[in-house]
Amino acid sequence: MEGGIGLRPDERAVILGIGNELRRDDGLGVVLARRLKDELPFPILEGGNAPENLLGEILDLGPDVVVIVDAVDFGGRPGEIRKIEREEMEGLGFSTHGPSVLPLVDFLEGEGIRTIILGVQPEDIRFGTGLSPEVQEAISDLEEMLRSL
Repeated sequence: MEGGIGLRPDERAVILGIGNELRRDDGLGVVLARRLKDELPFPILEGGNAPENLLGEILDLGPDVVVIVDAVDFGGRPGEIRKIEREEMEGLGFSTHGPSVLPLVDFLEGEGIRTIILGVQPEDIRFGTGLSPEVQEAISDLEEMLRSL
């Protein structure tokens, strides 16, 4: 991913990993959140496939920005990481929980909280467990990016 995440040094951030671990690559956001939970100096939340259920907790944390990590079908190569802009979201496939992501972003931004969406192109979102090698590599890349903030 070119251009970095876009998080400013003075911003209080929350990382929100979302997805369904029973749909293979769709679970990448949750897997990433779990791996980083105790390693970063800001809150990391596992949103599962109903991230809207964490809105109260997010608001209580008082972030300036929420970084959402999710599997997104944007037509890229499997494992490709892309920063998704709000304007692009309506035409993209947000895996198994698609309808909840757009209202979540709109709500947060309506509360004055900036959102950054890091989408990873999944290879396989059929029922099952485990991540494809390409998505596992993308998770490692995201871990490195987030640790360097």
